[in-house]
Amino acid sequence: MLIPGRQEVATDKFSYQLGAGGHRGTRAIQRLVEYAPASGGLALWMQHRDVQQVPANVLFADTDNRRNPGRWIVGNDGSTLFYGPEFTKRSLDEQTGLVAHQVLHVALRHVEREQKLRQRLGDIDAELFAVCADAIVNASLSHLSWLSLPKGSVVLDALLLHVLGIEQPLDVSLHHWDTEKLYRAIDDRHGPAGGTSQQQGGDSESGDDNDSAKNGKGRSLQTNSPEDTQLSADSAQVSTSRSTSRQHNTQQHDGPKAHAARQLAATIIRDLIPAASTSPETRTEQNMQWSERLLRAHAVDGEQSFMRQLLADNRAASVAWEHILRTRLQRALSLQPELNWSRPTRSWIANQGRTSSGKRLPWQPGTSYSRTSPRLCIMVDVSGSVNEKLMQRFSNEIDRIIRTYRTEVLLIIGDDQVRERHMLKNGVAELRSIEFSGGGGTDFVPLINCATRFRPDIGLFLTDLEGPAGHAPSWPIVWAVPIDAAVQPVPYGQRIILD
Repeated sequence: MLIPGRQEVATDKFSYQLGAGGHRGTRAIQRLVEYAPASGGLALWMQHRDVQQVPANVLFADTDNRRNPGRWIVGNDGSTLFYGPEFTKRSLDEQTGLVAHQVLHVALRHVEREQKLRQRLGDIDAELFAVCADAIVNASLSHLSWLSLPKGSVVLDALLLHVLGIEQPLDVSLHHWDTEKLYRAIDDRHGPAGGTSQQQGGDSESGDDNDSAKNGKGRSLQTNSPEDTQLSADSAQVSTSRSTSRQHNTQQHDGPKAHAARQLAATIIRDLIPAASTSPETRTEQNMQWSERLLRAHAVDGEQSFMRQLLADNRAASVAWEHILRTRLQRALSLQPELNWSRPTRSWIANQGRTSSGKRLPWQPGTSYSRTSPRLCIMVDVSGSVNEKLMQRFSNEIDRIIRTYRTEVLLIIGDDQVRERHMLKNGVAELRSIEFSGGGGTDFVPLINCATRFRPDIGLFLTDLEGPAGHAPSWPIVWAVPIDAAVQPVPYGQRIILD
């Protein structure tokens, strides 16, 4: 889209607008830099584009259509801010708040984290994720008097009170909640009742909309702008995955928490735009860079920083529990070589026991593995404290470990006694294919005693830690606990929090 009086400078993918007028967000960015130079300067690390319409893949459900996509204001795809015509109709204070909101979305990597969470869980609701991200970002900006947010913007403390019934100071909430944790607490969607189908946003879609989704076409206003056409082309790579997610979610019905969250955020125009995937190396580098930029900006700007405090949501440097679990099990299950005095090393044999000058070398023992196959014992508490979604993630990770390390795995299922035992072989059985049933009391001792007879190299216990554990066994044990049990004391061994 060419705008009179502006010079278009070509970049890798976009045309960044330069000149006296700048782009639609120029005045807001100038105000950000004036009041918070370091935090406002974060906007200069991003690209900015003016567009005439809402990108097609921003719409999450039919409800967004009824709210009129022509009202779309501003959004981001994790690296670029897109300004709609509606943006210029807002006051300068509100424009400043909207840009600061988008800058934090990009700096906290919310677009990428939504994609990553979908890869881990398989099914997430993009609209609920956006509500959670908005609540945290708005709460972080709420202490600044020189900007304002649109009417109806959701703030974290209001979301916690209205949806989860949790009342706590805002600073405490920001220190405790990140977007992923908040999403998991709110997402209580469930399967269909009576065989009806429902869209992700909570309402059934019309036949025309369904046809559009099947054809992979987003619902948007018509335009002949070359810039908007390019934006649609850039989004095409990810529209298929978003469409697949929507079709999968047609069988999901909102529970009371998800319904309450949607009602609270009913007037919000969505602003997280799916982006094409980048390489893991690039993502890691970008995450580290943005985390460092945020920390520096927060330190320099002081009370005028975009962040009220160092947010729990600034988690770019955090390590997923799957990686921690994989590392600990790898150390315990890897075949460890040991000296074998019954045979010499290959180098000693190759040199015929002599040096290059002909001198004899002393005997050099060879090596052999200390055991033929490592053993892992998995104990699962089925007393009713571990939810189905967490069990699914845990099962997927254990399946991956079995395939990787070719280990013998004894699965013990129980509550106050051993209910079932399964020997899992690599490539023969999958943990997620086993049905877990129980619901009685909790006593870890019978399960640990049963595992001891298997003589494992390491044990992994999935539980909420609410039960007697007896004395520590002779083998190492790792307690894998849900986030709700993070404050429970560990009787012995190590703890991994499945957040």
